Amino acid sequence: MIHIPNTTFSILPMDYTTIRRREKGRILKRSVYLFLLLFFGTVFFCGLSFYNRSFPAVQRPEGHGGVSEPSGEFALFHVRKLASFYFQGRAPGTKGGYRAARYLAEWFQKSGLKPGGEGGTYYQTVLGPCFKLAIQENRWKPQISGEKKIVSENVLGFLGDEAGAGRGVVILSAHYDHLGALNGNFFPGANDNASGLGVLLEVARVLGSRPDPPRHRILFAAWTFEEEGLYGSTFFASTYPADKVKAVINLDSLGTGEAREFLLWTHQQKNPLAPLVTGTGEKLGLRLSSRVLPSQTPHTSDHQPFAERGVPAVTILSPNWLEKNHTLQDVEGEINAGKLENAARLVVRVVEKLAY
Repeated sequence: MIHIPNTTFSILPMDYTTIRRREKGRILKRSVYLFLLLFFGTVFFCGLSFYNRSFPAVQRPEGHGGVSEPSGEFALFHVRKLASFYFQGRAPGTKGGYRAARYLAEWFQKSGLKPGGEGGTYYQTVLGPCFKLAIQENRWKPQISGEKKIVSENVLGFLGDEAGAGRGVVILSAHYDHLGALNGNFFPGANDNASGLGVLLEVARVLGSRPDPPRHRILFAAWTFEEEGLYGSTFFASTYPADKVKAVINLDSLGTGEAREFLLWTHQQKNPLAPLVTGTGEKLGLRLSSRVLPSQTPHTSDHQPFAERGVPAVTILSPNWLEKNHTLQDVEGEINAGKLENAARLVVRVVEKLAY
C-alpha cells in the first residue's frame, strides 16, 4: 500500500485570452509542420519523377551519316530507372506497374513511335489473374490466387506508316512486369526484365533516328502479365492476325554474364528466323546457342503465343538468365552494359534485314 499524505491543491483559473492564444499557437505549429511536409514531399517526388525521365549525360554515339548507333550506357540508364524504388517491382495492377507503363509510353513517344493501343493511346487493356508470391527452390514465383481479375496494360508503339503493315509487321518485344514488393522489400527485376526493356528502348531510339522509314512496319511491344503465364502477349496474339506478322523477336533476361554470349529460344523446329539471328550474331562476333523448347516447358517467354500460331518467333536471353532470377539480388549492379550494347546491335542488324 502507498500512503499519500494529505495535500492541498490550488488550481488557478486560466483566463480565456491565454487559452485562445495557446490554442492558436498550437494550430499555427501544426499548419507550419503540414506545409513543410507537403512542400518537401512535393519537391522529393518531383525530383524523383525528373530523375526517372532525365537522359544520361553520355555522348550520343553516331554512325555513318549521323545516324545513331546502339549504346550500352543508354540501355543501362533505362535498367537503372526501371529497377529502382520508384517502380516498386513493376507488378501488374500496382502503382509501380502503372508508372512503368507510362515511362515506356513516354520513351516510345520520344523515339518517334506512333501509338499502337486503344483509342489513339499506347495502351492495350489486359485482364490478368490476382496472384501471391511463394518461394520454390530459393526463387519467388507468382501463384494465381482466386478467380478475381486485375487490370494492366500492354504498351504498344509503331515505327513506320500503315502502308508497311500490308507487307507484314515485325514485332520487337519485352515484358515489363515483375514480382512487385513483399514484406517491405521490392524485387528490382534488373535482369528480369529491365534488361530486355533497356535494349528495346535503345533499339527504338536508334531506328527512330533513321531518316528512311522501314518497308515493313515495326511494332515495339512491352507485355504485361508475363510472370503469371504470358497473359499480355497471348491476349495481343489473339487479337492481331497472325498472317500479318512477319517475325517476332522477344528480349528477356539478357543482361548478365559474358558480353558476347547469348541464348536463343524457339518453339519451332523449322524456324527461318533462328538461323538469321544466329548468323547475324556470328558476323558481329557474338555466340548464340539455339534451343528448341517443347510445347510444355517450365521455362518459356513471350515468343511462344506467336510461335503457336505459326509466326517465326524467338526469344534472345542470357545463358545464365536463371542466376538470381526472382530474388531480391536481381539488381542493376549485375548488368553488363557491354552485353546490352551487343544485344541492341544484334537486334538492329536483324531488323534491318527484315524490315528495311
